[in-house]
Amino acid sequence: MVGHVSNLQLRVLRRYFDDEAMQSSDTWYPQKLHKVFYRNVSAMHCKKGSIDKQNQITLFSHRDKSIIELFETLAPEISIPAFEDQNNRRPPKCQSLLITAEAMKNEKHLPRWTAIVPKLVEEIQNHGIDIGSGLDLSSIKNEQQWAQALQRCLELSALHDPFQLRAWVGKDKEYGEFVSRAKERLAKLLNGQFNAFVQFAQTFYQETNASRSALWFSSPENLLSVCNTKPPHKANQFNELLSGALSCEVDDEKVGVLKELWQENPKVGKRGVKGWCKFSADCQKEYGNALNYQMKHNRWLKENKKKVEDKKLLELDEATSKVAELIADRLGISAKRFSNIFDLAKLYNLLEQDPKGFSKNCRACTKENQWRSTIHQGTDYKGRVQEGAFALRLPADTTRPFDGLLSRLMDKQAYKIALAKIEQLPAEPVGQIITIPIILEENRFCFTADLHSIKKNSKKSQDSAKKAEQEEGKWLEKNRPY
Repeated sequence: MVGHVSNLQLRVLRRYFDDEAMQSSDTWYPQKLHKVFYRNVSAMHCKKGSIDKQNQITLFSHRDKSIIELFETLAPEISIPAFEDQNNRRPPKCQSLLITAEAMKNEKHLPRWTAIVPKLVEEIQNHGIDIGSGLDLSSIKNEQQWAQALQRCLELSALHDPFQLRAWVGKDKEYGEFVSRAKERLAKLLNGQFNAFVQFAQTFYQETNASRSALWFSSPENLLSVCNTKPPHKANQFNELLSGALSCEVDDEKVGVLKELWQENPKVGKRGVKGWCKFSADCQKEYGNALNYQMKHNRWLKENKKKVEDKKLLELDEATSKVAELIADRLGISAKRFSNIFDLAKLYNLLEQDPKGFSKNCRACTKENQWRSTIHQGTDYKGRVQEGAFALRLPADTTRPFDGLLSRLMDKQAYKIALAKIEQLPAEPVGQIITIPIILEENRFCFTADLHSIKKNSKKSQDSAKKAEQEEGKWLEKNRPY
């Protein structure tokens, strides 16, 4: 009996003792304890086939007994609560940025958009791009579907965009004959609505560029809005996530072929396929956002016959295309889109790591990104037939300019500044926006280590300090005169 009571978690005891009558005298409610106990048992997340799952089943099989009889019958080991993975705590929401039908009702964006978009869709489909794939464009009343088609039109890759929008919209630089013809084609198609559409496209590209720089802020006046749909667990859309990594439609058959290849683990030079993918994931963790720069930097050193800083990165660079080709041949797909370190790392994390937690994107946005990443043949500005993805991935409001803890500290500082500035405001409101400039300085070498010190993590602080010294040495080496 004592053992079972000791196993009760604090939340169970709080729920049981949440009664004002217990302040004056000891009161025994066996039925209430039975209720809160089994409420806690029901909330446990137990792996299938685990001891915790067996204990949970055993407890449920004795649910018809009173709480005293239950505790007297079963051994205390049975009621030990399972480890809490907390995978349902604060589930994230999809942060993809979308053009919505609601936003398009604002006439400042594109007044006659329902007349313009069908023309764009028809012209793009005439160029061999199924821009309406997965969308219901049978009726103009399906406004959200047409808004999604409009966003696709604006984000087509240069290889597949008959209007070459991103090459000239909002840019003053001169462009070649290929882009000029594309611009003339759009002007002829839209006629009097051309200028309004160009202004709309410029607004769209400004917002997407701001989101990629972590400078996009939600506002009712914005063209884009956050999806905010709750995404499913990764395990519940495994095929869709693999489709995103491989840039093709992945069904159960392809998953089976890929897992067979993963088990065989054929050699590509020094390592097997699984080994190269793992090495890609390890390098991504080690270098973070600097991986692409480090790869290009070492490649440049080799091409210019200088001392290479990291030979392993060059080995990985050379093996990447071979590994991707091997995987693509087995699956019967193109290797061009995922022939890079980042997608191989993603493949390893999906196949080798336990797919816990939630996806970053909802089902609809995952499928949309899957379509956008699909490889298709197109013609470049020189008339050459090449392969490339249909469009860019959906923009997203995921980039954060500040670490979570640093952000909270800055919020507190901002609150203090606001209180101080309120005292300086005139007594009578003047109806003007007051701007307070704040100068921020970033010291990359000290910042990372100091941040871990703030968080009381000495081990990470020491590791960051060592990396900072190495990085500082590299920059000092660059500044050294030759």
